[in-house]
Amino acid sequence: FGRLYVVDRDAHQIVIFDRKGRVTGRIGTRHAAGKPFNHPSCVAIGPDGDIFVADGYGNTVVQRFSAKGEPVCVWGSRGVAAGQFLSPHAIYVLKTGSVVVADRENNRLQHFDGHGRLLAIWTGFYRPTNVWADQDDKLYVTDQVPSLTVLEGNGAFIGRCRPVLFGAHGICGDDHRRRIYLAETNPSRVTCLEAC
Repeated sequence: FGRLYVVDRDAHQIVIFDRKGRVTGRIGTRHAAGKPFNHPSCVAIGPDGDIFVADGYGNTVVQRFSAKGEPVCVWGSRGVAAGQFLSPHAIYVLKTGSVVVADRENNRLQHFDGHGRLLAIWTGFYRPTNVWADQDDKLYVTDQVPSLTVLEGNGAFIGRCRPVLFGAHGICGDDHRRRIYLAETNPSRVTCLEAC
C-alpha cells in the first residue's frame, strides 16, 4: 500500500509514514495510555488495507481499524482461556484475512478470523515472540527456546531449528529472494536465512 506502519509502544500510537518518510497519520493519542492503546506491541496490515494491532502490554487485546484508521472491532481480554491473552505480543494477517496472534505469556499462537472468532490454538512454543508468513502462508514463528518453528497455514508442524544462539525477537521475510530476517536482541544484530 506504499505505507510504513510503526508501533510507538511508549507513546501509545501507531505512526504511519509514506515512502518518503513523512508522517501521514497516527492512530492513538500520544502519551495517553488506555484508549485506544496501552503500550501496543505489533501492527499488521490485512489484504484489504485494514490495520490490526496487538495491544499487548497494557490492554491485552487485538484491535482492528479500517485502512483510514477508524475502529472496526476489538477482541480478547486478559486471561488464559481460549480467545484470551496474557501478552498478545505479535500479530500477522494471512492472505485469507485470518489473523495469527503470538500470545507470548500463554506459550501459544491463536488463529482468528478477521473479526475475532477463534479458529484454532497452536501450542508447543515457549514464549513466542513473533510470527511471519511467506507467500504460501507458511508460518515462521520465533520463540525464546530459542527456536524458529515452521508451520503450514493450518497449523500443521513442518519443522523446527535453532538458527540463532539467543533467540530472535522479530522476524520478516522477502518472498522474491526467499530470505528470512531475524532480529536478535543479544547480540543486537540481524541474521539472514534462506527460506525453506
